[in-house]
Amino acid sequence: MKTFQIKEEFMLDDKPVKIISGAIHYFRIPQSQWEDSLYNLKALGANTVETYIPWNIHEPEEGVFNFETKESVLPHKTVAQLSGLGWIGKNNLFITPEYGAAQCLGTVLTDAPLETVPYAPISPKCGNCNICRDICERKVLKGTTWNTAISRDDIIDVYGCSTCLKCLVHCPWTQKYVNFKSRFLQP
Repeated sequence: MKTFQIKEEFMLDDKPVKIISGAIHYFRIPQSQWEDSLYNLKALGANTVETYIPWNIHEPEEGVFNFETKESVLPHKTVAQLSGLGWIGKNNLFITPEYGAAQCLGTVLTDAPLETVPYAPISPKCGNCNICRDICERKVLKGTTWNTAISRDDIIDVYGCSTCLKCLVHCPWTQKYVNFKSRFLQP
């Protein structure tokens, strides 16, 4: 079992770890610049991103919200995919080579004048695998490979999803991480 402690410094499994963070305010820069901003933050050595949500933008009238669309204020998965951290799988989850779908995203945006370095985002690596679609009891996954021109609705029926996370657990990339990790947890 991994441990995380805050003492004089942050400790992960009793080893000191530095959290290097930067703040990016997504609402202050055009969406077309998000990819470069995140890439540059990562290139500068950041392992953590931070942003805050200006609620007055998303609640234009006090007490009036729209929760029907199931859309986030910021498309974290798309931003992370375009920054080269991983890909969006057929299960509509963000997948990395290291952790599969077993991670949680946060996003940082900036309008700082950082140098842009060209790179190629990671292409989806699901291939012919449809385990997530086949394991889904509600049949909300369509087995569609993500790309920048596709709508989320072409991948998943989010209104029918129960968030059981079987698609996360059974993803071969997640299983690769779980099996690798479990080798070190054996007594």
